[in-house]
Amino acid sequence: MQQEFFTQLMGLIKPYYEEAHRAYHNWDHPMQMLQLAEKHGIDLSFSQRLAILCHDLVYIPGHEGNEIASVKLMQAIIAKHFPLVYREQKAEIEDATTIIMDTVKHVPTIEASKVVIDLDLYRLAVPYEEFRAYGRLVYAECPYMDEAEFKQNQIAFFSFMLEKDRLFTSWQLSHLGDSAIANMTEALANP
Repeated sequence: MQQEFFTQLMGLIKPYYEEAHRAYHNWDHPMQMLQLAEKHGIDLSFSQRLAILCHDLVYIPGHEGNEIASVKLMQAIIAKHFPLVYREQKAEIEDATTIIMDTVKHVPTIEASKVVIDLDLYRLAVPYEEFRAYGRLVYAECPYMDEAEFKQNQIAFFSFMLEKDRLFTSWQLSHLGDSAIANMTEALANP
C-alpha cells in the first residue's frame, strides 16, 4: 500500500516542482535525496519519505513561508486524494510536518529529521565545482536580486551554517561535514 500511495502522490505533486521558476528546488532535488538515501543504505520511514517529497512542494523565491505552505498543501492533497491514509496515518503525517518545518533552520527537533535534513544539505558537500553550479541554480531562482545582494545572502547563509557544532547530524551522513565546511569556507574566501 505504501508504494502505491507514494507512486500516486508523486504523480500529483510533480507538477508543482516543474514550475518554470524552479532551477534548484525542482523535481531533481527530492529525487536526488531519495537516491542518496538508497545509495547510503538508509531505510526511510513513511514520514521521512513523505517529508522529502513535500518539503519544497511550495517554493516562492524569497518567501519565508514556503515550508508551512508546503505542509498545508501536502495535508490538503493527502486529505483529498487519500482520505484513508489521512485518517489512519495521522501520526506519520504529523511527523512529516515536523520534519519539513525542521528544514527551515536545518535543526532537527526529532530524530527522524536528522537524516532528512542531511539529505537536504547534501549538495553542500559535493565536489566544489558542482557546489558552485548549484549556487548558480539558486541564483537563477532569484530574479528579484542583483548579484551583490544574492552573494550577501549566500554569505549570511554559509556563515550561519558554519557556526553550527555539526552540519550533518545523522550517523549515516555525518562524514559529509568536512566537505561541506571546505566548500562553504572556500566560497566565503572567494565570493
